[in-house]
Amino acid sequence: TFLLGVLVSFFGAGVSANGDLCSSTDFRRAFLDGAPVTMHEDYTSMSPVLVGFGDRAIPCLKTIVAGKAQTLGITECAAAPEACRSWALGAIGKIGTPTARNYLIDFLGRSKNSHLLEGAALSLANLRAQEARPALLALLKHPNVKLRASTILSLGVIGNRDDFNAMLAATLALPPQEIYRGAV
Repeated sequence: TFLLGVLVSFFGAGVSANGDLCSSTDFRRAFLDGAPVTMHEDYTSMSPVLVGFGDRAIPCLKTIVAGKAQTLGITECAAAPEACRSWALGAIGKIGTPTARNYLIDFLGRSKNSHLLEGAALSLANLRAQEARPALLALLKHPNVKLRASTILSLGVIGNRDDFNAMLAATLALPPQEIYRGAV
């Protein structure tokens, strides 16, 4: 009986009364745990509970990245929606499953937001996602120089020698204030 109770409480955790993780208080609490209180501070650490939700949290996090945190009852995002979107994108990167990787790679080809693209590129670098290389190589021509520098850095972390010439050309085209990041 004790074991059955533990299993029920373990597998039932993280879901609202209607069975939806995204609208649950557990998800909301895990998303905000570790997040900057005002969404204007430097990021702290990602909640292990949020990361532990794994692929189940990705639809919820995608909703936040799309700028619809309010629909999930996360009203704290209204004050700083871009920071909130970035935090959600970082959580997807921390989850790091194939589903998360695929979303981040797809995001690189869809988004117009340079700041969020930079976060996705750096998350893919942390995951050493070789499959992201084509999408990252395409970003080497992006008009935003900071994004280009972060993309060079990301490709360097992934570490495929075939990318060196494209990375070098992109680095040499950076303005002086970004050259150091590209050279790293």
